[in-house]
Amino acid sequence: MRQAEGEVKVKTAVISDIHGNIWAFEAILADIRQRGVERILNLGDAFYGPLRPGAVAERLVGSDIISIRGNGDRRMAAADGREQNKTVLAACAQLTAEQMGWLRALPPDYVYERDVLLCHGIPGDDHTYLLEEIRGETTIPKDSALLAGYLAGTEQPLILCGHSHLPRVVWLSDGRLIVNPGSVGLPAFDEDTPHYFKVESGSPHAKYAIVTRTDGFWQAEQIYIRYDWEAAARQAEANGRSDWAKWLRTGRA
Repeated sequence: MRQAEGEVKVKTAVISDIHGNIWAFEAILADIRQRGVERILNLGDAFYGPLRPGAVAERLVGSDIISIRGNGDRRMAAADGREQNKTVLAACAQLTAEQMGWLRALPPDYVYERDVLLCHGIPGDDHTYLLEEIRGETTIPKDSALLAGYLAGTEQPLILCGHSHLPRVVWLSDGRLIVNPGSVGLPAFDEDTPHYFKVESGSPHAKYAIVTRTDGFWQAEQIYIRYDWEAAARQAEANGRSDWAKWLRTGRA
């Protein structure tokens, strides 16, 4: 899609995976305001975690930020009397009924202004990483053939994804751009399925991206913001999650 003659360039901030980290979220919002960026797209997983999801909900729900659902959001939205995960239950308890209703209504994917596709993982699946594959105890970048398969049937020139918490920009041979802004609030984690592996961004900074269309083509800027991650780590420890505290302080798992 070529840019119309005389069209004003508009920058858009892309955020993902806040995970209840109000300290990181506030720092990101302040930086976005300072840069004069008015549009914000949120790729999901705003609340899940042992931090302060209620405070994040107060800033996010009802704002002008366009949001989709992540896998953590989906689990929170579906929580009922059979849910056993204490972190899910505690996060849900911090949200009001109105905020929970907002969460349940989030779409899994979204096309923004015709040429930007928002997805948390891959289109139609919020639990599969788009840009990475699990290899042993870590992740590696996926090859272009796999990416093309995941994006078959889509045509948007800009694809925005989250979920892996790893900032990455990938250019496809057909000229399209894929951007993962990284995680606002959780720079590392580990998982037990399909087997044990860990994901590490390598720094504790809050992360997001700014995308800009220039002369019909998209470009991306990855941004790392220092914030009070010690406060977030202490909150995690107070809630019995020393693993989260380590991830927050170091960006390592």
